[in-house]
Amino acid sequence: MTRIYLVRHAEAEGNVYRLAQGHFDGLVTKRGYDQIRALRRRFDGVSIDAVYSSDLFRARTTARAVSEPRNLPILLREELREIHMGWWEGETWQEIGLRDGEQLHFFHTDLSRFCVADGESARDARDRVMAALKAIAAENEGKTVAVFSHGLVIRAVLGTLRGMALENIDQTVLGDNTSVSLLEWDGAALREVWGNDRSHLEAAGLTKFVPRGKKQGAARFEDGIGYRTPTAEELALLRQSGCTVPEGGVSIGVYQGAALAGLVHLAGRDGDTGIVDGYCLLPEFRGRGKSFQPMGQAVMHYRAAGCTRLRLVDVPQELRAYFARYGFEETENDAMELSIGYEDREI
Repeated sequence: MTRIYLVRHAEAEGNVYRLAQGHFDGLVTKRGYDQIRALRRRFDGVSIDAVYSSDLFRARTTARAVSEPRNLPILLREELREIHMGWWEGETWQEIGLRDGEQLHFFHTDLSRFCVADGESARDARDRVMAALKAIAAENEGKTVAVFSHGLVIRAVLGTLRGMALENIDQTVLGDNTSVSLLEWDGAALREVWGNDRSHLEAAGLTKFVPRGKKQGAARFEDGIGYRTPTAEELALLRQSGCTVPEGGVSIGVYQGAALAGLVHLAGRDGDTGIVDGYCLLPEFRGRGKSFQPMGQAVMHYRAAGCTRLRLVDVPQELRAYFARYGFEETENDAMELSIGYEDREI
């Protein structure tokens, strides 16, 4: 009998910035690293013979929770990746809803009908990961292995092992980041022993996860945040409302549906560091759990330009603890910085 611990990756940028992340290779967040450390403790004393992972950064970084304490290599398998989302990759859910609303609906209600242009069907993604799991089990007969993969494909695998048709899998619970499932392989078939355990997160106070129901999935994106270049009139309105809007640079308008909600202003770069010198949401749009999402636009812009750090300048004292929660660190001259590069960090 082969045992497989199947683990979802830690919280990553797409989860926080609300971007579609299939093959989009986002970083692990500060909260995600805390989850990885909790996962490492969860596996204390558990015998593991081999560690396999999707080759995407968020999965292989999470796999270090199990590999490093045991001095095991991480065996990367591209077949363990998340579903490929075609043109959706790296796009905001608001933009996806506007341009491809029908497929977004299927994504949350009927995976058997979901397939994006230039992407992968849910059936093909599920079959790809299922085949990879069976191959890994066959390679490790009688052993115990840990396998690190992604939310949708794990959900599809577990639903299939429970005898569910693909069109009904959306009714199952999506596992929290770093949730753990246990599978067994008897040489002929896989079976689920238990699924989506997140007790290590609950013990560490690291889950705010609320399993979504069938109807909640699509509805949660109807009032999503979107971005575009603001007009001169909108910039004037932001200034009148007390937002800092520096001259020059790049202005990214933040919109809640059609309504102007705020601004991210990019001042350019200082070596390998991208500078944000304006970040503001209008008062009526604060306190909705979305205030940090626009920072993702600055991260994506500067990373594409080759930057490995992000700097916020002139950060008010009352906001410094808020940004620290997301990984920004204090620097000189009232600035704060965040690493946006792909270097390995201590876990």
